[in-house]
Amino acid sequence: MQQKLKILCVEDEPNLLVDLTEELEETGYQAETAVNGIEAIKCLQAGRPDLILCDMMMPELDGPGLLQHVRRDYRDLD
Repeated sequence: MQQKLKILCVEDEPNLLVDLTEELEETGYQAETAVNGIEAIKCLQAGRPDLILCDMMMPELDGPGLLQHVRRDYRDLD
């Protein structure tokens, strides 16, 4: 059995996050969620996704800030 690709979805709008997660899981992906960049970093510390889908404007740490952090501290994802 082939392992599902893991996608980290970072979105602060709850309804959009639920819809996106459901669509990905129905398509056969494993979806992990975070509501902001800080939470996404915690997810990255626990394991590496195959892809990150990220909102641009979020509280605490926005999309560009998360991208900067990933490029600096998680070069294996770049």
